[in-house]
Amino acid sequence: MTSVQDAPAAAGSFDAQSFNDGVKLHRAMRLDEAEAIYRRVLGARPAHAGALHLLGVVDIQRGRPTEALEKIRRALELNPTVAAYHGNLGTALQALGRFDEAVVAYREAVRIDATYADAHNNLGALHEKCGRYADAIASYRAALAVRADFVEALSNLGQLLRRSGSYEEAATLFKRAIEHGARDGAVHRGLGMALGRLNRTDEAIVALRKAIEINPADHEAHNHLGNRLKQKGAMADAEACYREALRLKPDYVDAHNNIGNSHFRTGRLDEAEACYRKALALKPDYADGHGNLGIVHMGMGRHDASIAALREALRLRPVYPEASCNLSQALLVTGQFKEGWDRYEARWSLPSLPARPFRQPWWRGESLLGRTILLHAEQGAGDTFQFVRYATRVRDLGAEVLLEVPRETMCVLARLARPGIRVIPRGSKLPHFDLHCPLLSIPGALGCDLDTIPAEVPYLAAEPQRVEAWRDRIGRGGPLKVGLVWAGNPQHANDHHRSFRPVAYRPLWEIPGVAFFSLQKQQREGDAADLATLGPITDLAPHLGDFADTAAALCALDLLISVDTSVVHLAGALGLPVWTMVPFSPDWRWLVDRADTPWYPTMRLFRQTKRNDWKGTVSRVADALARLRA
Repeated sequence: MTSVQDAPAAAGSFDAQSFNDGVKLHRAMRLDEAEAIYRRVLGARPAHAGALHLLGVVDIQRGRPTEALEKIRRALELNPTVAAYHGNLGTALQALGRFDEAVVAYREAVRIDATYADAHNNLGALHEKCGRYADAIASYRAALAVRADFVEALSNLGQLLRRSGSYEEAATLFKRAIEHGARDGAVHRGLGMALGRLNRTDEAIVALRKAIEINPADHEAHNHLGNRLKQKGAMADAEACYREALRLKPDYVDAHNNIGNSHFRTGRLDEAEACYRKALALKPDYADGHGNLGIVHMGMGRHDASIAALREALRLRPVYPEASCNLSQALLVTGQFKEGWDRYEARWSLPSLPARPFRQPWWRGESLLGRTILLHAEQGAGDTFQFVRYATRVRDLGAEVLLEVPRETMCVLARLARPGIRVIPRGSKLPHFDLHCPLLSIPGALGCDLDTIPAEVPYLAAEPQRVEAWRDRIGRGGPLKVGLVWAGNPQHANDHHRSFRPVAYRPLWEIPGVAFFSLQKQQREGDAADLATLGPITDLAPHLGDFADTAAALCALDLLISVDTSVVHLAGALGLPVWTMVPFSPDWRWLVDRADTPWYPTMRLFRQTKRNDWKGTVSRVADALARLRA
């Protein structure tokens, strides 16, 4: 940014009046007229430093920095004390790529005049361009200390803080720039991007739409609007935004990647893969492209390719928590537990799973003799039921164990209490402890592998009185009693792959001598109509008050058939017969290519042999059920 200012001219002389007229025309961007006046002034007075300087500024504005440099240096020889001369010298040097010299010039400008806001701002932009971000922030703040309504400095500082993760302050700066008359769509785009990272989605959408209104050709604004619409679940609208971004900039790598993400989220893995490969063809070192391609490979059962792609993503971007977590899943599902557990710790760097801020150290496997350790649940109820098995193993290392669990599981897990293990509900005041460890970090701390999974069942138990009450409700003797679950939590990231409509169970009703019971607590739109077409089924859900009721009901049944959700973990931990149907791309704990699981000896796995083919999976379940009934 150039400054059309100069040292005051002496009043009363021809050249002074003409020069001042030239400055007015220059500020009005009437460059031809201003240049003509400056040249007339120099014709009458060749040593007029101001006219030389501003002719140099005209050269800068017309893209002639070399010519500008010569004129501004001559002006400085005549008068080296004018801050604007040094500032515009810096602008010319910067345009020529002579950044170190430009920094010297800007610094001299603000040394002469600490209130020279343009020079502070220009110095900040140059620091930022050279990667000196702390210096850039300091210079932008210096410019704003002088001129609080300096729109360009507000925008520059906002963009830099947004990129560095200071989203709250960035949003405040963008709003101030807008209040002071910013007309650049990039300011609204920056505001929308900052608000999006703060999960203020509706506000972000408003800001991004304004950016597009100001500049319909802003491909970045279209792309980021797509991200926010996707966050709202408006997938079709989001994809339309990405496609508009690509129409405006066909080689826009991020938009190819984001369309791939849209396809992946709706299960169109082949199309997602094509998008990621297009992004990588445009930018082979695109870490996000390799990371997302790794997830697609995993979804298609290509685990070796998945591991290779995710390793490449991490080579390109070593601090990439999402890729580390996904690599951990690929390693664990293939039984590579040592590195898998290590990589799994990257989950604590994800915004969706912040680590608990305990003062006490995190247990990493060191001696526990005579110490008290807090083991705390971290994810869903199914994870808790699966990993509380380690409480006894940790206690046997010489520790007093505090086992903190979600309140909704306390009704079942309270029965784990015994000498050396105290079970407490989350939200209670925590007693003294020396160390802590999340439940899913225990196997890594213990160095567990496939051969050392504690698989003794049952390690949970239902209340005998409740079991008897449920046997009375369900009935004793008679036909084979089979419980059914067809869907998990709809908020689960993989729910569209692991859940299905209950009508898919139709083949089971062709087997005589079987009574069916629904343990599906959360029914979805269309479920009731499906169930009405199947045949007799008893809905137990209205009577399932908590997990203790579910545990007792499971004990009163002969078999549970379910998709991968928390109920199968509860049944497995109770040591009950359970058939679990897992999608083609299974959760890591179910491993690959096996019908059993080392986690639960009484569980049998029925795997999809093709993506999205629940019909074939249920058919094999029906055949097995017919054999069991026979």
